[in-house]
Amino acid sequence: MKKRKIEPAKAQAYLLMLLLIGFPIISSITPFVTQDNRLISVPYRALICLASLPFLWTGFKVVSKLSKLDQTLISVFGGIWGIYIMRLFYDIYVMEVPTTIDTTQYALYTLFICVIPALAFLKPIPDALEKYLAWLIVGYGTFAGGLLLMAVNSLSESDAAYLVGTGRLAAGTANPIGIGYLAVGICTAMIFLVVSDEPRKSVRIGTRLLAVPVIVLSLFLLGGSASKGPILSLLVGIATIFIGAWFSQTGDRVKRRRWIALGSLITPALLVVTLIVSEFAFGFKSFSRFTTAFGSEDSANATGTLRINFFEEALDHFWKNPFFGRSIFVNGDIPYPHNVFVECLMVGGILLLAFYVVFMAFCLFSSFQQVTRGRLSLITALFYVYFWQSLTSGSLSNSFELWGLAIAALAGARWPSPEFTSINATAKILEPAS
Repeated sequence: MKKRKIEPAKAQAYLLMLLLIGFPIISSITPFVTQDNRLISVPYRALICLASLPFLWTGFKVVSKLSKLDQTLISVFGGIWGIYIMRLFYDIYVMEVPTTIDTTQYALYTLFICVIPALAFLKPIPDALEKYLAWLIVGYGTFAGGLLLMAVNSLSESDAAYLVGTGRLAAGTANPIGIGYLAVGICTAMIFLVVSDEPRKSVRIGTRLLAVPVIVLSLFLLGGSASKGPILSLLVGIATIFIGAWFSQTGDRVKRRRWIALGSLITPALLVVTLIVSEFAFGFKSFSRFTTAFGSEDSANATGTLRINFFEEALDHFWKNPFFGRSIFVNGDIPYPHNVFVECLMVGGILLLAFYVVFMAFCLFSSFQQVTRGRLSLITALFYVYFWQSLTSGSLSNSFELWGLAIAALAGARWPSPEFTSINATAKILEPAS
């Protein structure tokens, strides 16, 4: 009997799924196994790193075949992390700045969970396998969501007090923002499957029937998280899928555009209804957190006001050394300013910000250019979701989903052909550069 081997591209899809929703999965398991999150989260991060290693050699061979421009982009990615790691070592070991977590964990957050896994996607995941990725996210994500709801029925006293006091869903190590982005991933992947072309009628009907309970579950988790960032991110992800489907040249374009136009009207209304129902039927503070975001600092919901204060403190560090930055931490209580652009200024000054802007601008522009040419891509949609997350609650060393998706989206947009040759900014989607 022959052993079944997992194709490298499918293994990449599994790796990306684990990078996106692996932590919510282990967070959903933790309450049933142990109270010490590190017993599961540290091995998980090590697993992600080890699983990425086999793809590095292939990725570097891909880079050797790219244009000078694309090789420069990968060098810029390396420059971002070179600056960050130098600042990290300087602050911790030279200046001996107090840290909020054990210093060895920063290695897990930077090299092991951000840099190495991102480089595993230098070889692009084929468009044909994006449906496979979507089903992985829907399947494992729904499993994690179900476990989280089960965990809510047996909340610890601290989690129960948190739920009552804040009106936000949390269980064990699963925080509200994490639960919110799990819901966004499930919902975005499910909508991608519904919108994608499927020649088999039975599969098409089955997918649409399955979409109803899956989307209901994801919206319940989203409303329960009462997090503004995930709710706005979901709009970004769905809009990206709708734009790609609108410009797609396959299938019945007229019929599809009618459904997309209808979906564009229904989606915002459905999210507003979700917020209202979550608050007034289930007691989550989903709606009020939007209406009081910029209220008094004493209000638990005034996160907009608090974020502005974070920005001001971080920018104070920047102005003390504008060219090279001054610190990797805002202060002893706030490790990062919850906005990657502001964090770049604080950590590495104008130099780091310039590197980051150049790299992300190419990732965003190249991937969106392909979307407007009719490329329906779940990876691109999720990349935009987590780019938005980096603006509202992300950090350079903790937005590991963003880095993996950025490289994957860039690779899929700029060197998607089997020969991995770069494409011109004005070329067709699979046309090699001359």
